[in-house]
Amino acid sequence: MKDKTSVPAIVDMLLSEGHTMNVVDKIMDYESGQMSEEEMIEFFQELVDTGIISSLQGSYQRTAMGLYQAGLIHKPGEGPTAEPTQPPEIPPPEPGIVPGDEFESVQKSVDRLLTEVAVIVKEVPKTETTWTCPHCREIIQEKSLYCDGKQYFHRVCKGPIELPPPTEEQKAWMKKDFGLES
Repeated sequence: MKDKTSVPAIVDMLLSEGHTMNVVDKIMDYESGQMSEEEMIEFFQELVDTGIISSLQGSYQRTAMGLYQAGLIHKPGEGPTAEPTQPPEIPPPEPGIVPGDEFESVQKSVDRLLTEVAVIVKEVPKTETTWTCPHCREIIQEKSLYCDGKQYFHRVCKGPIELPPPTEEQKAWMKKDFGLES
């Protein structure tokens, strides 16, 4: 599971940062599929303009990137574009801005979000492992788990779940890619 952030957690985070229920309502509408295409584009433009996009889970950022590349939304301070664009050159920090301070880290996040990068394509043999909830006996899907910070739960039946230990292959890639020992 890539994104552990649940909608209630996103709502709590946004409200704690002082954002209005208007933004929260729009997130709920988007998540429930109740937005028209035009409303969705306006919503993502608002998320980019306000900087909220950087606080949301990766699926929101990937959607914003796709809309930007299609020319449907634009970076803050720019006007709408009629056709897809390449990200502009980012000027060096202004005098008095110390590398590593908040401006530079926000700028790097925006650059990373708006820079097109080729995907890595690998051919791998198709094997499928499924997890079944011990409480309701349903197959646990990709986004049907949530964590309260200490324990994982199955969204369907709300039963607590103990995740299986990582396989040797998973341990190897966690060590290689992230330097983690499990």
